[in-house]
Amino acid sequence: MAPPPIPGGRGGGRGRGKGGYKGRMGKRFKKEKDGGDKPKRKKTGFGVVGVLGLFASLLGAMTALAVRETKKTSQKSDDVRRRLLSRPRAYSKHAACRMDCRKVTDEDAENTLHRGALSDRHSTPSARPCPRWALEDGRVRAVWAECRDETRLVTVIDTVTDHPCGPC
Repeated sequence: MAPPPIPGGRGGGRGRGKGGYKGRMGKRFKKEKDGGDKPKRKKTGFGVVGVLGLFASLLGAMTALAVRETKKTSQKSDDVRRRLLSRPRAYSKHAACRMDCRKVTDEDAENTLHRGALSDRHSTPSARPCPRWALEDGRVRAVWAECRDETRLVTVIDTVTDHPCGPC
C-alpha cells in the first residue's frame, strides 16, 4: 500500500513523479554513460573563475593596506625627525662612551636624524620628561630624547656587530 499524499506537497508518494530528486533536476537530469541514474550538472567554470577573482581581490586589498601602512610609517618618521632637528643637539656621557666603544662617529649619529627610519619597537614615546625615539640608518641605531630645550643622544647601537663594551 502506498503512503498517503502529503497535503500541500509537490506530487504525491514515491515513483517517477515530480517529488523525487530526478523531478527537481528537470531538463538537467541525464544518465551516466554506464546507465546509472546519477544526475549530471553542466560545468560552467565559474567556480575556478570565482576563486581566482576572490584571490585577486584579496591580494589587491592586502597590497593597498601595505602601501597605506608604509606611507603612514614614513610620514611618522618624517614628523619625528623634523621635531628632533628643530632643537640644538647634545650627547649624554653614556652615548659618548658607547660611540667610542662601538666605533660610531658623530656623522653616523647625525645621519640617523637626517634620513633614519623610526623604529617603533625600540622607541619609548611615553617616557617622561623626554620621549625617546629610536632612528635607524644602515648599521646604526641611535636613541634620541626629545627634551623641551634640546635633542639629546641617549645611546648608539651597532646593529651588525656586537662590540664587547665595558660599563659606561
